[in-house]
Amino acid sequence: MTLDAATLHYLRDEIALAVGARVEKIHQPGARELVLVLKNTARADAAGHAMACPYNAPLRLLICARPDAPRVHFISQSPENPATPPMFCMFLRKHLGGARLLTVRQEDGDRVLYLDFSATDELGDPQALTLCLELIPTRANVLLLQGGVVLDALRRVYPEMDARGRAARVLLPGVPYAPPPRPENYHARALPPRSEILEKWACGEAEDGQLPPLSARLESLFSQRDQAERRARLDGGLRQTLETLRSRTQRRVENQKCDLARAEDRETLKKYGELILAQQFQLTPGAAFYDVEDYYNGGEILRIPADPRLSPSANAQQYYKRYQKARTAQEALRGLIVAGEADCAYLADALDALRRATSSEEIAALRGELVAEGLLPERRTHAKASKKTRPLAPISLELEGFTVQIGRTAAQNEQLTFRQSRRGDLWLHAQKVPGAHVLIRAMDRAIPNSVTEQAAALAAWHSSARESGKVAVDIVPAKSLKKPAAARPGMVIYHTYTTIFVAPKADGLSK
Repeated sequence: MTLDAATLHYLRDEIALAVGARVEKIHQPGARELVLVLKNTARADAAGHAMACPYNAPLRLLICARPDAPRVHFISQSPENPATPPMFCMFLRKHLGGARLLTVRQEDGDRVLYLDFSATDELGDPQALTLCLELIPTRANVLLLQGGVVLDALRRVYPEMDARGRAARVLLPGVPYAPPPRPENYHARALPPRSEILEKWACGEAEDGQLPPLSARLESLFSQRDQAERRARLDGGLRQTLETLRSRTQRRVENQKCDLARAEDRETLKKYGELILAQQFQLTPGAAFYDVEDYYNGGEILRIPADPRLSPSANAQQYYKRYQKARTAQEALRGLIVAGEADCAYLADALDALRRATSSEEIAALRGELVAEGLLPERRTHAKASKKTRPLAPISLELEGFTVQIGRTAAQNEQLTFRQSRRGDLWLHAQKVPGAHVLIRAMDRAIPNSVTEQAAALAAWHSSARESGKVAVDIVPAKSLKKPAAARPGMVIYHTYTTIFVAPKADGLSK
């Protein structure tokens, strides 16, 4: 669903609530996304009376110029920003930092919004600037104008011909700005009532009153998709790499199991060699098979395949070699299968941790663990760009006075389980599915059932079964856990446990 001119008209009224506010911060979380943090100050109405914005400060204005979903509205939380701001973000900070919003304009029937600012230049002289938002699908853009001239654009358009052979509208620094042309069949339409627009963008979720109604509904509708796209952008292809690596590992394990099944029949190879060797003087050289007396089965005649190019003795030696090879392979394959299955489980946990990751720090920590385990190659980065980062802390929250900690990655799970747990602590994990380790700190107190049930709901939420109605969660005394020898980080074994079924919940979750 795209933003139409009528919706933009009512969004203009909501954005006008911030008239008089100053631009405190400017962020560019994505290639086509901008966030203006507006700090409210005292405003005056037409009669000169002081007015106060009815919403909490600061206001965060999201400007999205993606071709599939261009829009502008207030948001409750700013998305994570890249470590290095893009050039257009730095350009806007230079010109609009500290600027005061004067007016919000919209041409009738156009999906173009103009935000007029009063700013100052490098010498402190006042200047009038306009942030132009062209919210037209497939051609969305953000431009900074001064006196009708383009200072710069988020997406520069060069003087080339478009697909229909017409000259493209040039949007470059120093070029006079020309509004986007209207369609040839354009007809002005009557503005629908505000209630109809609100109903159109209804999302079925209750509004908390922190944002204007239309902005709140747009944020609810687009937030999940935006988060998924930002997560895909942050992981840098890590999800695809892990899925490919896991599928390859699974195929390798299946092939090894087939080889092991064939190696299980090695005793037959040994038997063929012994029978041929015992009766070699009775066999005809150059035959394609040997009919021998089976001493192991009551003297019945057994037909054994043979290589006509070899003598009976050489054929017996070939069967002995195949027997030795199968025995050696069986011993090796059992270890390889166990290691391969452990790798599959570890990669499943890594994929689940990546799905739950919400920041670049969590993804970087997960990638570092995979590199340390030898599952991913180390990225080559410039020496100056490398800097030390603090270890990622687990998620911590309070439940009825008890501290509950949740691991974000496999290494963090192992740290919680085997190094930070104390006697009396309880360990929780969703049964037989990838998920986070959850630890309840007892601190020499008895843990009530209500706390255990809430922590179990958190363990179910932080697992791959979070979409299920009921999830089985194992509860284990932390000191009863053991780590298998030479196992990957986060792997545990336990025998004494209690299982409860809970509905996944994220209530009370705080980073």
